[in-house]
Amino acid sequence: MAAADAAVKPSPPQPPPRIIVSVLALVPFVLAPMLALVRVLCLAARALPYLGYAVVWVLAAASAAQVVAARGWGEASAASVFLQALTDSAFKVSLYCVFLLHVVAAVLLSGTCLAYLIAVVSGSGSKFKKGALEAFKQGSIREFLPRTAVLGWVASVPFILLVLAGYLMEYMMSSPVEGSMSKGEMIGSVIIDVGFVGNNSISCFVVIPALALHTWRYDQLTNRTERQDSLFEV
Repeated sequence: MAAADAAVKPSPPQPPPRIIVSVLALVPFVLAPMLALVRVLCLAARALPYLGYAVVWVLAAASAAQVVAARGWGEASAASVFLQALTDSAFKVSLYCVFLLHVVAAVLLSGTCLAYLIAVVSGSGSKFKKGALEAFKQGSIREFLPRTAVLGWVASVPFILLVLAGYLMEYMMSSPVEGSMSKGEMIGSVIIDVGFVGNNSISCFVVIPALALHTWRYDQLTNRTERQDSLFEV
Protein backbone atom coordinates (compact mmCIF):
# COMPACT_ATOMS: atom_id res chain seq x y z
CA MET A 1 0.00 0.00 0.00
CA ALA A 2 2.82 2.43 0.82
CA ALA A 3 4.38 1.72 -2.56
CA ALA A 4 1.03 2.36 -4.33
CA ASP A 5 0.51 5.65 -2.45
CA ALA A 6 3.98 6.78 -3.39
CA ALA A 7 3.27 5.97 -7.05
CA VAL A 8 -0.08 7.86 -7.05
CA LYS A 9 1.29 10.93 -5.22
CA PRO A 10 1.48 13.85 -7.73
CA SER A 11 4.83 15.32 -8.50
CA PRO A 12 5.58 18.86 -7.22
CA PRO A 13 5.05 21.73 -9.70
CA GLN A 14 8.02 22.61 -11.81
CA PRO A 15 9.59 26.00 -11.08
CA PRO A 16 9.35 28.61 -13.86
CA PRO A 17 12.29 28.89 -16.24
CA ARG A 18 15.15 31.06 -15.12
CA ILE A 19 14.70 33.50 -18.00
CA ILE A 20 11.14 34.36 -16.89
CA VAL A 21 12.29 34.84 -13.30
CA SER A 22 15.11 37.11 -14.49
CA VAL A 23 12.78 39.18 -16.67
CA LEU A 24 10.26 39.63 -13.86
CA ALA A 25 13.06 40.64 -11.49
CA LEU A 26 14.31 43.29 -13.93
CA VAL A 27 10.86 44.78 -14.59
CA PRO A 28 10.92 47.32 -11.68
CA PHE A 29 14.44 48.47 -12.58
CA VAL A 30 13.57 48.93 -16.28
CA LEU A 31 10.12 50.41 -15.80
CA ALA A 32 11.16 53.32 -13.55
CA PRO A 33 13.65 54.97 -15.97
CA MET A 34 11.29 54.27 -18.87
CA LEU A 35 8.48 56.12 -17.12
CA ALA A 36 10.81 59.04 -16.38
CA LEU A 37 11.89 59.14 -20.02
CA VAL A 38 8.26 59.06 -21.17
CA ARG A 39 7.44 62.00 -18.87
CA VAL A 40 10.34 64.02 -20.27
CA LEU A 41 9.35 63.21 -23.84
CA CYS A 42 5.73 64.14 -23.11
CA LEU A 43 6.85 67.52 -21.78
CA ALA A 44 9.00 68.00 -24.89
CA ALA A 45 6.08 67.02 -27.11
CA ARG A 46 3.90 69.61 -25.36
CA ALA A 47 6.51 72.34 -25.79
CA LEU A 48 7.31 71.59 -29.44
CA PRO A 49 4.05 73.00 -30.88
CA TYR A 50 4.69 76.40 -29.27
CA LEU A 51 8.24 76.43 -30.62
CA GLY A 52 6.87 75.52 -34.03
CA TYR A 53 4.28 78.31 -33.90
CA ALA A 54 6.99 80.83 -32.95
CA VAL A 55 9.31 79.71 -35.74
CA VAL A 56 6.55 79.73 -38.37
CA TRP A 57 5.42 83.18 -37.19
CA VAL A 58 8.96 84.54 -37.51
CA LEU A 59 9.29 82.90 -40.93
CA ALA A 60 6.05 84.42 -42.22
CA ALA A 61 6.72 87.87 -40.74
CA ALA A 62 10.34 88.02 -41.93
CA SER A 63 9.51 86.88 -45.46
CA ALA A 64 6.70 89.44 -45.77
CA ALA A 65 8.90 92.20 -44.36
CA GLN A 66 11.68 91.19 -46.75
CA VAL A 67 9.36 91.68 -49.72
CA VAL A 68 8.40 95.13 -48.45
CA ALA A 69 12.05 96.05 -47.80
CA ALA A 70 13.11 94.85 -51.24
CA ARG A 71 10.39 96.97 -52.84
CA GLY A 72 11.16 100.02 -50.74
CA TRP A 73 14.95 100.07 -50.49
CA GLY A 74 16.09 97.49 -53.03
CA GLU A 75 17.15 93.88 -52.75
CA ALA A 76 20.75 94.88 -51.97
CA SER A 77 19.80 97.05 -48.98
CA ALA A 78 20.87 96.12 -45.47
CA ALA A 79 17.28 95.61 -44.28
CA SER A 80 16.46 93.30 -47.18
CA VAL A 81 19.64 91.25 -46.74
CA PHE A 82 19.07 90.93 -42.98
CA LEU A 83 15.45 89.86 -43.40
CA GLN A 84 16.42 87.37 -46.10
CA ALA A 85 19.00 85.84 -43.75
CA LEU A 86 16.41 85.74 -40.96
CA THR A 87 13.94 84.03 -43.28
CA ASP A 88 16.50 81.39 -44.27
CA SER A 89 17.41 80.75 -40.63
CA ALA A 90 13.77 80.44 -39.58
CA PHE A 91 13.13 78.01 -42.44
CA LYS A 92 16.06 75.82 -41.33
CA VAL A 93 14.87 75.88 -37.70
CA SER A 94 11.37 74.88 -38.84
CA LEU A 95 12.83 71.87 -40.65
CA TYR A 96 14.75 70.94 -37.50
CA CYS A 97 11.54 71.22 -35.45
CA VAL A 98 9.71 68.90 -37.84
CA PHE A 99 12.56 66.39 -37.65
CA LEU A 100 12.66 66.62 -33.84
CA LEU A 101 8.89 66.10 -33.67
CA HIS A 102 9.21 62.91 -35.72
CA VAL A 103 12.05 61.69 -33.48
CA VAL A 104 10.00 62.31 -30.32
CA ALA A 105 6.99 60.55 -31.85
CA ALA A 106 9.12 57.54 -32.84
CA VAL A 107 10.69 57.29 -29.37
CA LEU A 108 7.28 57.58 -27.68
CA LEU A 109 5.87 54.86 -29.94
CA SER A 110 8.83 52.57 -29.25
CA GLY A 111 8.56 53.20 -25.50
CA THR A 112 4.84 52.48 -25.57
CA CYS A 113 5.39 49.16 -27.37
CA LEU A 114 8.13 48.18 -24.91
CA ALA A 115 5.96 49.17 -21.95
CA TYR A 116 3.14 47.05 -23.36
CA LEU A 117 5.45 44.04 -23.66
CA ILE A 118 6.61 44.51 -20.08
CA ALA A 119 2.98 44.84 -18.94
CA VAL A 120 2.07 41.62 -20.75
CA VAL A 121 4.97 39.75 -19.14
CA SER A 122 4.05 41.07 -15.69
CA GLY A 123 0.37 40.18 -16.19
CA SER A 124 -1.17 43.68 -16.48
CA GLY A 125 -1.64 43.87 -20.24
CA SER A 126 -5.41 44.37 -20.05
CA LYS A 127 -5.05 47.41 -17.76
CA PHE A 128 -2.46 48.90 -20.13
CA LYS A 129 -4.74 48.48 -23.15
CA LYS A 130 -7.69 49.98 -21.25
CA GLY A 131 -5.68 53.07 -20.26
CA ALA A 132 -4.33 53.53 -23.79
CA LEU A 133 -7.84 53.24 -25.27
CA GLU A 134 -9.21 55.86 -22.87
CA ALA A 135 -6.35 58.23 -23.70
CA PHE A 136 -7.00 57.76 -27.43
CA LYS A 137 -10.69 58.49 -26.99
CA GLN A 138 -9.98 61.66 -25.00
CA GLY A 139 -7.54 62.87 -27.68
CA SER A 140 -9.92 62.17 -30.54
CA ILE A 141 -12.91 63.93 -28.99
CA ARG A 142 -11.42 67.41 -28.90
CA GLU A 143 -11.84 69.87 -31.74
CA PHE A 144 -8.71 69.80 -33.87
CA LEU A 145 -8.90 73.16 -35.63
CA PRO A 146 -10.34 76.39 -34.19
CA ARG A 147 -12.89 78.27 -36.25
CA THR A 148 -10.77 81.44 -36.37
CA ALA A 149 -7.88 79.58 -38.01
CA VAL A 150 -10.21 78.04 -40.59
CA LEU A 151 -11.67 81.45 -41.41
CA GLY A 152 -8.13 82.82 -41.73
CA TRP A 153 -7.23 80.08 -44.20
CA VAL A 154 -10.37 80.83 -46.19
CA ALA A 155 -9.49 84.54 -46.23
CA SER A 156 -5.98 83.74 -47.48
CA VAL A 157 -7.28 81.86 -50.54
CA PRO A 158 -7.72 85.06 -52.66
CA PHE A 159 -4.12 86.07 -51.91
CA ILE A 160 -2.87 82.63 -52.94
CA LEU A 161 -4.83 82.99 -56.17
CA LEU A 162 -3.20 86.39 -56.65
CA VAL A 163 0.23 84.78 -56.35
CA LEU A 164 -0.71 82.15 -58.93
CA ALA A 165 -2.13 84.80 -61.26
CA GLY A 166 1.06 86.85 -60.92
CA TYR A 167 3.26 83.89 -61.84
CA LEU A 168 0.99 83.12 -64.78
CA MET A 169 1.20 86.73 -66.00
CA GLU A 170 4.98 86.71 -65.68
CA TYR A 171 5.17 83.51 -67.70
CA MET A 172 2.78 84.63 -70.44
CA MET A 173 4.16 88.17 -70.80
CA SER A 174 7.85 87.45 -70.40
CA SER A 175 10.17 89.52 -72.57
CA PRO A 176 11.89 87.71 -75.45
CA VAL A 177 15.04 89.79 -74.84
CA GLU A 178 17.25 88.19 -72.19
CA GLY A 179 17.97 90.44 -69.21
CA SER A 180 15.04 92.81 -69.79
CA MET A 181 11.63 92.89 -68.07
CA SER A 182 8.39 93.73 -69.82
CA LYS A 183 5.53 95.69 -68.29
CA GLY A 184 3.54 92.48 -67.92
CA GLU A 185 6.35 90.91 -65.91
CA MET A 186 6.57 93.99 -63.69
CA ILE A 187 2.82 93.93 -63.05
CA GLY A 188 2.95 90.18 -62.37
CA SER A 189 5.81 90.69 -59.91
CA VAL A 190 3.81 93.34 -58.03
CA ILE A 191 0.76 91.04 -57.92
CA ILE A 192 2.91 88.23 -56.53
CA ASP A 193 4.29 90.48 -53.80
CA VAL A 194 0.82 91.74 -52.85
CA GLY A 195 -0.54 88.21 -52.60
CA PHE A 196 2.51 87.01 -50.71
CA VAL A 197 2.39 89.83 -48.16
CA GLY A 198 -1.38 89.47 -47.70
CA ASN A 199 -1.19 85.71 -47.15
CA ASN A 200 1.66 86.00 -44.66
CA SER A 201 -0.06 88.85 -42.81
CA ILE A 202 -3.16 86.71 -42.29
CA SER A 203 -0.96 83.87 -41.06
CA CYS A 204 0.86 86.16 -38.60
CA PHE A 205 -2.14 87.99 -37.17
CA VAL A 206 -4.98 85.44 -37.47
CA VAL A 207 -4.06 81.81 -38.15
CA ILE A 208 -0.94 81.25 -36.04
CA PRO A 209 -2.24 83.13 -32.93
CA ALA A 210 -5.54 81.24 -33.15
CA LEU A 211 -3.74 77.88 -33.33
CA ALA A 212 -1.40 78.79 -30.46
CA LEU A 213 -4.30 79.96 -28.27
CA HIS A 214 -6.28 76.83 -29.07
CA THR A 215 -3.32 74.61 -28.15
CA TRP A 216 -2.77 76.53 -24.90
CA ARG A 217 -6.43 76.19 -23.90
CA TYR A 218 -6.36 72.47 -24.63
CA ASP A 219 -3.21 72.06 -22.52
CA GLN A 220 -4.85 73.94 -19.65
CA LEU A 221 -7.93 71.72 -19.90
CA THR A 222 -5.75 68.60 -19.96
CA ASN A 223 -3.80 69.72 -16.89
CA ARG A 224 -7.04 70.51 -15.02
CA THR A 225 -8.44 67.08 -15.88
CA GLU A 226 -5.26 65.34 -14.74
CA ARG A 227 -5.36 67.20 -11.41
CA GLN A 228 -8.99 66.22 -10.86
CA ASP A 229 -8.21 62.57 -11.68
CA SER A 230 -5.30 62.56 -9.24
CA LEU A 231 -7.52 64.03 -6.49
CA PHE A 232 -10.16 61.36 -7.12
CA GLU A 233 -7.53 58.63 -6.95
CA VAL A 234 -6.29 59.97 -3.61
